[in-house]
Amino acid sequence: MADLLIVVGYDIVEKPTNYRHNNADRQIIHINFTPADVDDIYMPQLEVVGDIGNTFWQLEESDLDASMWNFDAVYTAARTMKEQITANISLEKDSVVLMPRTMIVELR
Repeated sequence: MADLLIVVGYDIVEKPTNYRHNNADRQIIHINFTPADVDDIYMPQLEVVGDIGNTFWQLEESDLDASMWNFDAVYTAARTMKEQITANISLEKDSVVLMPRTMIVELR
């Protein structure tokens, strides 16, 4: 059985998915507001075009097997990124120059 990769909000100017997930048997599902820009690098087998939040809400409300939906890796990545951003902001607080992230934190 092929691996499944669900790509959400992908833009072709970003790093192509197959550089990171080099697997010829991988099946790609593209979920975005706009259709996929299909080329020799990015070739999704299925596209879901429309509101991303509504797409996931409808998938959650459907009668699909719930065991298929494991977002632990997404939550772990989000937590890691938030920790890294917090660490970077703390480094900027000692700067005499107002850095962009510090300015955003102050504005918030």
